[in-house]
Amino acid sequence: MKKSALLSLGDAHTGSKIALCPPEVELDDEDIYKANPLQRKMWRWWTGTCAPWWRGLAKGRSLVVDDGGDGIDGTNHHGSLQTFGDNTTAESLHAEMMAPIVNAADRLIFLRGTRAHVGSSSESDRRIASLMGTRAVWQYKGDIGGRYFDIRHAANTSRQAWNRGRSIMGILHHVKSEAQDKDERVPDVVIRHHVHLFDAVRWWHNDKSMLGILAPSLKACDEYGASMAWDAYDIGAVMVLLPEMEVHTCLFR
Repeated sequence: MKKSALLSLGDAHTGSKIALCPPEVELDDEDIYKANPLQRKMWRWWTGTCAPWWRGLAKGRSLVVDDGGDGIDGTNHHGSLQTFGDNTTAESLHAEMMAPIVNAADRLIFLRGTRAHVGSSSESDRRIASLMGTRAVWQYKGDIGGRYFDIRHAANTSRQAWNRGRSIMGILHHVKSEAQDKDERVPDVVIRHHVHLFDAVRWWHNDKSMLGILAPSLKACDEYGASMAWDAYDIGAVMVLLPEMEVHTCLFR
């Protein structure tokens, strides 16, 4: 059987002035938005570092992409002025930026994000998923590369560096207990998004090994995040090689 690779990225928050963005974007009124210095640096990382990284790891494998939701920032999020254009522009831009990855993939999983960013019933994420040729889902449970996955957008975590591993470990405990209580298959890999932090924990319990991952985002710390006492954020992508369950990261610095 051909081996697989799962590329996990998400929380792109397209349309934010501190999120991934190409050098120029044409807005609905034909005005041109030009990326700021942070965005230009992120774009160089995206095209010059991240793209060769995931292509190299996925070579010879079946590529599955997990786009974790919150595809746009949303023009009204927290009353912020840190966005450009309208939601329709941001939705189209997200699909355009992800096109090289989606075109190389054998399969795309697109998750629904939060009401605060993508609207009621994740309407913006649903439109983006349609542009990318799939449907947005609240949760994915299924086999990828011989391993059973549980992938969702929502998660909670401590932002304190010394407590991070406990958060994803708690999620693993919960997922395992829920599966056993319902007499369902216990996942091998659990992935969560939303918190804009990277963490990976492997847990052995009796004869069962589980891998838990918090996926990073594609957006820097904004006005809302800066108001928190613990303002830790990670930008990047995660690759899981299967069936080995080997984790690789490409983080923006």
